[in-house]
Order: sequence, then C-alpha cells, then structure tokens
Amino acid sequence: MGNEQLTEPGRSSAVVASLQPPEIGTMSARMRIVEEHVTRENEHNLDGIMDTFGETARYDDEGWGVHYQGRQEVREFYAQNAASHARLCTALDRDKDRPLSASP
Repeated sequence: MGNEQLTEPGRSSAVVASLQPPEIGTMSARMRIVEEHVTRENEHNLDGIMDTFGETARYDDEGWGVHYQGRQEVREFYAQNAASHARLCTALDRDKDRPLSASP
C-alpha cells in the first residue's frame, strides 16, 4: 500500500498520507482514519491530526499546487491553518454511490 489519495481529483485540497499502521488495508479501515482525521481537524487538535498520519506524513494542497513533505512540514501547515482559519470546519462527502476516484 503506499501513499494513496483519498479525495477526488480536482478538489481544492487533498490529504495524502502513508496511513499507519501498514496493516490498515480495507477501505472501511482507511475511512475510519479519515473520519478521525477530520474530527481532529475540526477540533484544531494538532497532536490528534498528526496521529492520523504515518511515519512519512505528506499533505498535498492540489488547488494551490503546494506539497508538504514529512511530519514537520505537515505539522507546520496544520498549525498555520488552525491559526488563520479558526472557524473552518471540514465535512466528508459520504456519497456511497460514487467512488472516490469519480469526477464530481
């Protein structure tokens, strides 16, 4: 399993992470990690957010063409994001009839 994009192409932001532990292989297990990640984002819980990334964290903001490599860069991104967007709330699109790779 390497890095996997968990949002649709063309969306403004995409979280890309090597999900840990490596034995997390099913889509439902991955989605539980994504749900945990979104919950921690909405709480602005930086340690909790970082717990949802693997050893080699990565965040790609495709809308802006910016890529953060490694736990330190990803952590700095989320710290800055929380400080500048204190009221930002993230929600998951749970359209079960459309695969994650489908176009919106």
